[in-house]
Amino acid sequence: MSQVLYSERSRNPLARTVQLTEQELRRGGRVMPLSELNLPAMADAFQRGHWLGGGGSERPLDRLTTASGIVPITRVTGSTVPVKVRQAAEFALKLGSAAVRHCGGPAQVHALAEMARAEGVPLWIARRYAHGPAGQVGIAVDRRLVRVDVWGPGAPFVRIRAPHGFLSSTADQAQGLRMTVGNLPAALVLRRKLRKSKSYAQARLPQGVWELRRANYTSSWLLRDEQRVALLQKPPRRPNLDPGTVLLPLASVEYESRDPMDAVMAQAFAVAFGLGDTTGTARFRVQRSGGDGEPLVTDDAWDRPWFSNLGTGRDDNEPGGADGWGSDGGAAETGEAMAAVMEAATEAGETEACRRAAITLASSHTQHDQRRIAGTRERARAHARPGAAEGSFSVTGHLACRRCGAYALQVAVVERALYVTSRRARRGSRPVRCRPGACCDTASLWPAREP
Repeated sequence: MSQVLYSERSRNPLARTVQLTEQELRRGGRVMPLSELNLPAMADAFQRGHWLGGGGSERPLDRLTTASGIVPITRVTGSTVPVKVRQAAEFALKLGSAAVRHCGGPAQVHALAEMARAEGVPLWIARRYAHGPAGQVGIAVDRRLVRVDVWGPGAPFVRIRAPHGFLSSTADQAQGLRMTVGNLPAALVLRRKLRKSKSYAQARLPQGVWELRRANYTSSWLLRDEQRVALLQKPPRRPNLDPGTVLLPLASVEYESRDPMDAVMAQAFAVAFGLGDTTGTARFRVQRSGGDGEPLVTDDAWDRPWFSNLGTGRDDNEPGGADGWGSDGGAAETGEAMAAVMEAATEAGETEACRRAAITLASSHTQHDQRRIAGTRERARAHARPGAAEGSFSVTGHLACRRCGAYALQVAVVERALYVTSRRARRGSRPVRCRPGACCDTASLWPAREP
């Protein structure tokens, strides 16, 4: 029987007590093996007199109270789970000491910390490894901080950051992302087209141009100077994992080049960008940041849940999160609607200012902006008419409403909303013309062919 390091008791049989042993952590009726915890990261912070929290934030150990409180624990996925204990300081002391022992002692913890500093990747971020032509390729990603690090033998480090946040606006072709390969910045371009085969993600360097193009609905080709170097396959929605596996698998990469540089670029594209039908998008949630340089987390995140969405359990994934393929994937779902409005505005011959406004307004759903225009239906109908209000304009394109099934023949972008001025709905097998002025917001409009 394993030694009990920390234990709580209660006369209430329904109380959520915490028990820590050398092999596992019990929280009420839930059991978490210590092998699922990021013990090196927790041990490193503990040796420096701090305690690791959400997103890599730290607090001094002397700020932990001897009474009840929250003590966050970090998992191997990079997620943080706040644990409410009755003796916070004692629990942290016991868990920190156990983490140092499991890592092999203070010297080994120091060596692991130095290795992480050499890689430029904090210890708390999960590391996944893939096979490469010259050896293992390391991949570390945190989608909330919008950071990607890829490295391998014989190749420079590939890093992706978003100093000012990941933006939905297409004024910046990279949407706020910045890629560096070694010490060289790469010119990054993300282009989403209504025709999926024309969508691409491109990184331009002095060594060549790497471009990701759609192969089929689940895979994409990575080309270097128009030569195929790797086939990137999206992982299955429900992967068949071995028992005890905590981390989700990476995208499958089939190399057609033996160059280590191509290997790290392929893994960077596979973990950061959409594949298949989502080629041309980045798998990050739209967010703005006022910082510059490396992404940082405020102290407010220390005692709050931090989901990396890289695991298989509910401690690692927020609702809808799936390693950038779900709700944590940013513009992957709404990229087609944005591209449709952009191309419709261009074809209609609108001015450059109108096209920029259409693109910005069409991305409002990506930014979870559900604000509606105030006023009555009569005011909305008046604004929807071309030229009826100052600054209003219309674009022609075929957009379908996923809510009512209507096909919009003409839309107007007015005050952060899309108004359908002419549409045709399909009720059963007989088309029926609807009255003009009905409103469909950006959440419901979707590109479609003319019925």
